Parts: sequence; structure tokens; C-alpha cells
Amino acid sequence: MVDRQKAQEGASLPHQVVKAATACAIAGTLLVLSDLTLMGTVIGVTIVSPLLVIFSPLLVPAAIVVFLLVAGLTLSWGIGAAAASVMSGLYKCVKGKLEPQLRPQMEMIEIGL
Repeated sequence: MVDRQKAQEGASLPHQVVKAATACAIAGTLLVLSDLTLMGTVIGVTIVSPLLVIFSPLLVPAAIVVFLLVAGLTLSWGIGAAAASVMSGLYKCVKGKLEPQLRPQMEMIEIGL
């Protein structure tokens, strides 16, 4: 029994060393990739900044239009999803498939109507 514990303890040390070495290698690789990404971003911003200044009279109105378009579409999709949810709830209520915890709320709404 004691020999088995010693064997397990002895086997776990190399296993832990391999784990630590693998973790260090992965962490180092990710750190290098992070640094390369940062350097690429800084170089890209440095190159593109003069172009942004030159084309800003065109880009600012275009950005406003794109923002308004995206905001409108997002709002439209959100309202559509809310409407679909309400219609689904009404359908369940009419068919009698309403969850038990919602029945008291629906009865209070019916009394109020």
C-alpha cells in the first residue's frame, strides 16, 4: 500500500512538470500573438489616420446614415420579436396551454378588462 502511494507521488511530479511546461508554452504563444495584434493595430491606425482626416467630410455623414440605418433595423427587429412573443402568449392563453404561474395574472387582466 505504501509502495503504491510512493509510486503515485513519484509519477505525479513529472506529470506536473509537463503540465507546467505546456501551460507556459501556451501562455507565451498567446502573449506573442497579443503583441503582434497590438503592433498591427498601432501601425494600421498610424497609416489610416491621415486618410480619415482627408475624407472626414464624406465619412461623418456616411457614418451617421449607417448608424441610423442599423438603429432603425435593430429597433424594428426588437419590436417584431416582442410582438411575436405577445402573439405566442395570447395563442397559448386562448388554447388553454398557459403555464400555471401565469394564470392568476391573466385572471386579473380579464377582471380589469
